[in-house]
Amino acid sequence: MRIFISEYICSGAWHEAVLPTSLAQEGRAMFTAIVNDFARLSWHEPIEIVTSWDIRLGKEPFGHLSNVTTHIVNSLQEEEEKLFCELPKSCNATLVIAPEFNQILARRVELLRAKNVLSLNASQSAIQLCSDKLKLH
Repeated sequence: MRIFISEYICSGAWHEAVLPTSLAQEGRAMFTAIVNDFARLSWHEPIEIVTSWDIRLGKEPFGHLSNVTTHIVNSLQEEEEKLFCELPKSCNATLVIAPEFNQILARRVELLRAKNVLSLNASQSAIQLCSDKLKLH
């Protein structure tokens, strides 16, 4: 089973020259934890993880995992967008991590679902609800 895992900041999707420190730290923590957990899962078939990594964050942290393929993004938004659309095509499922503001998470998940890629994320209605703190309250 191949799973595409993408974290917005770490993947190279952040289009501004400077990465926001707090979002990069939080994103990296979630991303590395999830990739490490998925890489260690036992399944009826081997699990392979496919992802991308923004070179601005330094050396990618998954080199020690033989079942993780990381595509390095040289901080070009177009490069990440292409990978985000192409890599899931060869995967059985996807998991997207992204900020909730500006509907970033909802848009990225919907983009993959529109391509008939199985998403391990919550439903669109749940993402929309949880992204609106006032409505959720």
